Amino acid sequence: MYMEESILKPDSVVSLWFKIPEIVDFLLGRGTHSDKKWSAMGIGIGENYLSLWLGQRPDPNGKPTVCSQNEPSFRAPFADRIEKNATGGKVARYYIIYGVFNTMADAQEAVLRFKNNGFNRAVVVTKDNKIRVALNVFDSLKEAIAAKENLGTSYSDSWILKD
Repeated sequence: MYMEESILKPDSVVSLWFKIPEIVDFLLGRGTHSDKKWSAMGIGIGENYLSLWLGQRPDPNGKPTVCSQNEPSFRAPFADRIEKNATGGKVARYYIIYGVFNTMADAQEAVLRFKNNGFNRAVVVTKDNKIRVALNVFDSLKEAIAAKENLGTSYSDSWILKD
């Protein structure tokens, strides 16, 4: 299971998983996991989490059918809340970045500290193979700039990242 404080991006989770050799070996049934033969899988995606289940017994319902490009197989209940621009792409988000971390554990610990200090929207942001911690996220650059200016000297090294 993987959890984010902000709206989850499944492709980011998969990218992260495939950078960790132990997870790749587990998923592909290699190395110490060579005794595993996955016959079924399930994925649960919520607004802030992704869970993957793997099973060694075949799914009694058989293989899933492939949908046409215009026919969604499933629509998450929160999908209508995900903003899209006119071309169907994601609307830009602007993060006030506090720092870059070497490990996800360190970044998540920093997020908890910031939340305890009143930054309720602090999140981990993974982009360009970097693990960053954002103090806040905004829909517009103008909002992000105004918020950064109000942070004061304690956070003078923070900067704005457009996603």
